[in-house]
Amino acid sequence: MYYIIYETKNIINNKIYAGYHKTENLEDDYLGSGKILKKAIKKYDKKNFHKKILYVFPSKEEALLKEIEIVNEEFIKRDDTYNIKLGGEGGWDHTWSDPKRLKAIRKSFKEGRMKGWQLTFKQRSKLCSGNNNGFEGKTHSKESRKKIGEAQKLDNKIIKLRLKDFKEIEKSWGWKIKLGKKWKVSHTQVNRFIKTYAG
Repeated sequence: MYYIIYETKNIINNKIYAGYHKTENLEDDYLGSGKILKKAIKKYDKKNFHKKILYVFPSKEEALLKEIEIVNEEFIKRDDTYNIKLGGEGGWDHTWSDPKRLKAIRKSFKEGRMKGWQLTFKQRSKLCSGNNNGFEGKTHSKESRKKIGEAQKLDNKIIKLRLKDFKEIEKSWGWKIKLGKKWKVSHTQVNRFIKTYAG
């Protein structure tokens, strides 16, 4: 598996999109998943976009660190980029800080298009359990478990940075949530990291 940072360029207007991609084939035709980039590809045609691999990393974490470094606030504010959110793994920061997007989300709730999120936890659980769960009664193979374990291993550089953050942060209310946001991981992953490396 390769963990890459790539740049997709529109050869008509020279606008670029930078991003992270996990792939088994460095020659695949993946150009990016950005919403504005996809609209541009539809408008200008795929043949007018060229992808260049900037970096290849042995781990997802290292690649995401590089994406955070490249796709920063200065980068997304440029006129020649298609990126609309900061680098790092996914997230909705760009949504919550954009009044237009928030308005659209509220409208969706009112119209019932996002009704699933209005259900209780118990009701949502029912939707994905028993016969509704595609993985019901199945287990991962030994090889799959090994691959999952390998994918979850952290690079020593990441571990050192996170341990530094853990030691330096003031352990007041919400400190684990703050670490999760900084590391771009869930609250559960923060707890797992602390138990494994700082416990």
